[in-house]
Amino acid sequence: MKHLIRLTTISAILAVCISGAWCQTNYKTLAQNAVNDVMGHFWSTSTSSTAGYIQYTYGGLITTQSNRVLWEHATLYIAMENVWEGTGNTTLQQQLLADWLHCYPQYSGQTITSCGSGKTSPAQDDAAWDCFLMIKAYNATGNATALADAQTLANNMFNRWYDSAIGGGMWYSDSKAIKSLYQAASVLDYLKLYEITGTKSYLTHALLCYTWLEKKMLRTDGLYWCDNNAVSGIVGLSTPYAIQQAGSVTFLGGNMAMGVIHARLYKDLGDDIYRQRALRTATALRTYLTDTNGVYVDDRDAWTDGMFAGEWAREVLTLPGTAPGDVQILKNTASAVYTNDRESTGYYGGCWDGPVGTSGDVWSNGGSTPQQIMTSSEAIDIIAGAANLP
Repeated sequence: MKHLIRLTTISAILAVCISGAWCQTNYKTLAQNAVNDVMGHFWSTSTSSTAGYIQYTYGGLITTQSNRVLWEHATLYIAMENVWEGTGNTTLQQQLLADWLHCYPQYSGQTITSCGSGKTSPAQDDAAWDCFLMIKAYNATGNATALADAQTLANNMFNRWYDSAIGGGMWYSDSKAIKSLYQAASVLDYLKLYEITGTKSYLTHALLCYTWLEKKMLRTDGLYWCDNNAVSGIVGLSTPYAIQQAGSVTFLGGNMAMGVIHARLYKDLGDDIYRQRALRTATALRTYLTDTNGVYVDDRDAWTDGMFAGEWAREVLTLPGTAPGDVQILKNTASAVYTNDRESTGYYGGCWDGPVGTSGDVWSNGGSTPQQIMTSSEAIDIIAGAANLP
C-alpha cells in the first residue's frame, strides 16, 4: 500500500519536464544558491566573506536575548557543512570555522557538553543534534575542541538516557515516558566518533541502541515506528499508514538515519546483512514515504526530517545494488524544494513539493514556518544531499 499525498498540478509537472530542470539540474549550483538564500537571512553581516557567524535564535527566529538554542543553530550549520562536502567550496569551509570559533565561547565548558532537563541539550534528540554539530565542525575544520566536546556530550547522553527498560535503548527525555527512533541520530554520532577515534566504547554504545531499534521499532514493511511508550507500547500500531505531511507514525529523518547506520556498519564491520538492510530501508522509503511525483514526504518533523540527506546520498545511495529510482527520488525532491518550496525572499518551507507560505502549507499552519531557521535549513539539506551524489 502506497500512501499518497498532495499532487502538484499536471501543468506544473509538464513545465518542469519540458524545461529539463528535473533531469539536467546542476545540484551543486542549486545547493550553493540555496544555502546562500538561507544564510542571507541568518548569517551575521560582515565586511569579509569568510568571517561572521550564524545568528542566535529562539523558536527559530533571531534573538538578541540569552535564551538562544544550540540545536536550532545546528540545523543551518549541518546544512552548510553538507553543501561544503558536496561542492568543495573553500569559502564555505572558512565560514564553518568562523562560526564554530564564535559559537563555542557562547556555550563553552559544561554548558555545551551537558544534557538533561534544564541543560543546553534538554532531551536526547537535542543532544544528538548538538553532538552532530560538533562532529561536523571537527570534520570541516579539524578543531580539536569540537571533537573533545562531541566525545564528552556523547558519553553524557548515553549515561543519562540508556537503560534496560523496554528491552534497552535510550529514553527520549528525563521523563522516561518514550523511547524513540530519534535515538538513531545518537547512534550515528557514536559510529562517527568510533571511526574518528577508534574508541571501542562508541561502537558498543552504537550497537546497543541499534539492536534495540531493530528489535523493537522495525516494521514488517521495512519502515521504523517512531515512538515506543513505556506503558502502552508502539504508538500508532492500529494506524500504520497514518503517514502524511505534518503528522506521521513514522519519521523520514529517523528512517534515513537508520539507512545510514546500516551502510556505516557494512563499511565498518563488513557483514553484508547491513548492506541488505540499507537497501531494504531505501525500498521502504520509496514505497511509503514519497508522493506520486516521486518526492519525499516531509512527514513528521519539518525541523529535522532532512538532517541526514547528505549522509544518505554519500553512504546509502552509493551502495552496490542501489536502485536507480532511489537516487532519482533524492534528485526529484531537491528540484521540487527549489522549484515549489522556495519563497521569493529565499525562505524554504516544510512542504517540499509545495505550496509554501500559503493557506495550503500545512506545515506553516501547524507552526513550522519558512521563516524559522530549522524549517528552511532542513529543506535546503535535501538539496545539499543531491549535491553529494556522485
